[in-house]
Formats: sequence, structure tokens, C-alpha cells
Amino acid sequence: MRTTSLVAIATLASASAIPKLPAHAQTLTTLYVFTGGADGCAPDGLIYEAGTLYGTAALCGATSRGTVFAVDPATGAETVIASFHSKTDGMNPNGELSYHDGEIYGTASSGGAHFKGLVFKVNIHVRHLKPLYSFQGHSDGEHPLDGVIYRAGTLYGLTTYGGHAGCFGNHAGGCGTVFKVDAKTGAESVLYRFTGRADGSAPFGGVVYAHGNLYGTTAGRATGGTGHGTVFAVDPATGAETNLYNFGGQPDGDTPLAGLTYDGRALYGTTLYGGAKGNGAVFKVNSGTGAESVRYSFKGSYKNRGDGAAPRALLVDQSGTLYGTTSTDGGSGCGGSGCGIVFALDPATRSETVLHRFTGPDGNVPTALVYEGGTIYGVTEGGGRGCGSFGCGTVFMLTP
Repeated sequence: MRTTSLVAIATLASASAIPKLPAHAQTLTTLYVFTGGADGCAPDGLIYEAGTLYGTAALCGATSRGTVFAVDPATGAETVIASFHSKTDGMNPNGELSYHDGEIYGTASSGGAHFKGLVFKVNIHVRHLKPLYSFQGHSDGEHPLDGVIYRAGTLYGLTTYGGHAGCFGNHAGGCGTVFKVDAKTGAESVLYRFTGRADGSAPFGGVVYAHGNLYGTTAGRATGGTGHGTVFAVDPATGAETNLYNFGGQPDGDTPLAGLTYDGRALYGTTLYGGAKGNGAVFKVNSGTGAESVRYSFKGSYKNRGDGAAPRALLVDQSGTLYGTTSTDGGSGCGGSGCGIVFALDPATRSETVLHRFTGPDGNVPTALVYEGGTIYGVTEGGGRGCGSFGCGTVFMLTP
């Protein structure tokens, strides 16, 4: 699950023995290249369900406000299953998608009845888009940037802003919320409102569920803490919030944006900055004690091309290997900083392996990843053709 996207800035599995990582880069297949027309552009969220990839394109589409799309991983055929129309049903869909019983659930970061974003569902059989809840701003939250997770008939997610009339000197509308929405009725309630003090502000990256709690990260400062973001837990039954960890910048990490993944024992995530070299890090947090350790710090310089910088998505497979992406790679393409990479990381040995380095035509700035049956699927925000030098985005597959 995210992610510094064009609109906003991964997989639950059990862990066992850590395997030996691949010793060389793998072959990537580009399944689909967006054109920037009715198909959309700047893809973000992605899920795999019953042999089909479903995702969101934050921009372009029939009315230039984004799409929900499907891609057949066997043929690369793309189908638009919903187009957004701003005030009626939202605009700029992004973040984590969830699936249940023929319905895809997600968020649009803006648009809706109050132009503060909304939660939506799409029936994949009849291709019907239905807004579930439109945020009003302030007390109920505003601008959900990270999608939702589905659990037992309830959707859980974050708004990056809103929740309070103020935000301890930061955002006038509030520091963000953790919310829940009834998947059938659309009734919304706020579980927790961030204050911008020790609990942090601007939650990013969505939430994961483990041990009866929702876990997530904030990217904004924590007054009284270190000011570089936090890891938190919220009890979905009571709304009680626990601040598990405050980031310090270097060497532990700075600005966690891509969300968390859980391997059955610990939480893992990435920070866009910080780490030993200031170019981002992969971290591990104990979900009970909040103890944090850096599993890898990116070097991110031209002299160390291939290492990567500004990590984004992260997920874990059934064997315990972490897979992720970085926004740049220290190369000279895609505007001079590189087009990004897909990497594998052994969290026990802290050994990183580059699986693929994007060149531009095959993708630029990889974001969301999913792992299914030994294959990694993902999207890049840019690359391919059209949409100027940045590109319109791609859908890819990679077998590690």
C-alpha cells in the first residue's frame, strides 16, 4: 500500500525462514502503457483479485479526473471500469484499494459533495461507481489520500487533513484523522483526530490491521517529539491512540509516506528521507513495544548508482523477503536523478538487491506493488509515451 505521488505523497503474510535473495536483476514485462486519454494516467493504487489487476489512475480519463481500471496480466488488455466526474462522484482517485464480494473500495482525494474528497465503491460486474461518503472538512476529515482497507463490513482509512478547527499552527482545517465507514450504508465516524502535538500530523500511507489495532504513520511533525513523523496504533473499538515511535531524521528515518506492511511478527515501512545518508530508509517497528531499527539506509548518490533513493512502496512475501520501490536511483535519466528501481531486501542480513532499474520508456517513479503467486505486479506514475517528458504511467510484472 503508498507513497510522493502526483496527487499525494503493502501485503499481509506470515513469515518463515529468510531465503537467499536473487543475485542479479530480473526481467520486467510492461503489461500496459497509459496514453493519457480515456484510459487515465498517473496510476497509483493496485490490487490483484481473481486473475485480474485493478487499479486507479489519478489523472486523465474521459473527464480528466481519473479512472478505475482493470488489466489482464495474461494479455495486458486494459479496461476502464469507472470514470470520475468531480463534484458528483469525486476526482483524483488514489491509494490502497480493497475488494470484497464483487466490489472495489477506495478513496478520491478531492471532489465529492463538499469538494473535500470521498470514499467510493465500484461494482466490477456492472461497472457502476457509487460514492459512499463525501467528507465535509474540519471535524469529519478532509482529503483522503491513501485508500481504505475492508474488514468485516467496515472500511478504515485516513484523511491527511481535517479533524479539528486548527492544527497547532500547521493546517487550519486540522491535522488529519483515522476514520471508519460502513461499507453498505456509507455512515462515517471519526476514530481519532490528530492534534499536531506528540501524536504527529498529516497521516499518510493508509492503515494495516494486526493484533486488534490499526497501525499507520504520520509524515508531519510531532511537537514535543522529534518532528520527523511517527508510527501510531489506534484501537478501532475505542479510538484510543498510542504513539509507538517518533522519527529523528538521521539515522533512523524521516517522513514515512508509503504506509506499513506486517509480516506476522513486526511492522515494516519506508521513510522518504533520513537514514544514515539522508536518502531514505527501510525500518522495522515492534507493534507492541514500539522499538525501531533501520534495516537498510539508501546511499542515493551518483557514485553509488543502483542503490536507490526516496523509497516508496513496500510489501513482504510469504517467505519474509521485503520488496519495494524507490523514486530515483542516482542515475542520469528521467530528469537527471534516475527513474527509480524495484528492490528486494533481506531484513535479517540487511542486504539489498536491485531487481529492476527503470529507464523511462518502461516506467518512471514506481509506486504501488502487489505480490501474487511468486510474481510482483506494480505501477509507475510516469514513463511510457504521451503526457510530456514524464510519461503517462505503466503497469508491469516482474518475477523475482
